[in-house]
Amino acid sequence: MRGARSVYLVVAAMVTAMVTACYVAPNGESNAVEGRAARTPGSGGDGAGATAGPTGLPCAVDALLETHCRDCHRQGGSAPMPLVTYEDVVATGARGSYADRSLVRMKASDSPMPPGGPSVSAEDVAVFEEWVSSGTPRGTCGESATSLTDGGFTAPAAAKLTCSTGAFWTSGKKGTEMNPGLPCVSCHQASAAKRGKLDEEASFVMGGTVYASLHEEDLCVGASLGAKVVVTDAVGKTFVMPVGPTGNFSLSPLLAAPTFPIRAKVVLGNEERVMKAAQMSGDCNACHTAFGEHGAPGRIMVP
Repeated sequence: MRGARSVYLVVAAMVTAMVTACYVAPNGESNAVEGRAARTPGSGGDGAGATAGPTGLPCAVDALLETHCRDCHRQGGSAPMPLVTYEDVVATGARGSYADRSLVRMKASDSPMPPGGPSVSAEDVAVFEEWVSSGTPRGTCGESATSLTDGGFTAPAAAKLTCSTGAFWTSGKKGTEMNPGLPCVSCHQASAAKRGKLDEEASFVMGGTVYASLHEEDLCVGASLGAKVVVTDAVGKTFVMPVGPTGNFSLSPLLAAPTFPIRAKVVLGNEERVMKAAQMSGDCNACHTAFGEHGAPGRIMVP
């Protein structure tokens, strides 16, 4: 594809800058603790591997997979194989490597991936195709959590769980205050499916919990402080969700559902914390766990 290499280099540089900070700090400066910083080849790591160079995916490839694929292609997801680590993507299945198959499906006109969502842009396809044709070299993003002990990111094994408010949700009462920190949307949908009843509860499409720090325990009461979560969808429609007493926010099923992908920010007074990457899921706590999943650094935080 003409110009693929130059597109790859430009997009890779842009995405590398993006993934070093998932959010923008209130003063507009990059907040390194909120994202995975790109590693210098040969730096950090574990034992003999510390000088072996990068062990993950190129940042542009990792960002593409995060945006378009990993809602389904993750551990426990609906797809038959994960596409999270370098090893996942280059593994070989019945029809060849998953990297090759991913490229074929991205370019397919009859059964493209991802299904039912925005297609991968021609520029991003060119990035992925250049990577595959170059022999799938390793990069500095999407590395396993055990190796991310440098570059401003603390590995989950070394991180310390906290509960800033010192209070935990223990009530059996259902409602918008229940189960802070747990994935809201998937839980509601699974409950509705088990009952065999697609009711108002099942139409719940967006929700999560805001905290004061990055590694807060499940069921710990989050930070409300008058904050709100503002989401803008793919067609420019804005949804404002107040943060409740337990830190939870949600989109009422009585409102029109957003058009994905979406962009989100947490607003408190005149300050805001902006999530820079667009997302294909409104189940915020599914990624913003105590230690973070699928590229998230940890909990959603107030500015």
